[in-house]
Amino acid sequence: MQKWDYLHIVVDHEGNNLLGRPRYVNGQELPNWEQGENIFSVMNTLGWKGWELVSHLNAFLGFPIRKSKQQTLIFRRPKA
Repeated sequence: MQKWDYLHIVVDHEGNNLLGRPRYVNGQELPNWEQGENIFSVMNTLGWKGWELVSHLNAFLGFPIRKSKQQTLIFRRPKA
């Protein structure tokens, strides 16, 4: 039976920023995440390392004015 490693990333899109940046990885906030790579670059890097996206969830924060949008991305790859 195949076993998997999982990676949980929360991407933050502040304001109208379409190029969100990973803010949390496996529950840990990344230091200086605001200056980190955008999610498109991160997803390409993860793909090259064998990770595949298996789930995606959108969330809007700041009701009723949607000031911030977060995406939760779940990736997996076969355990070594």
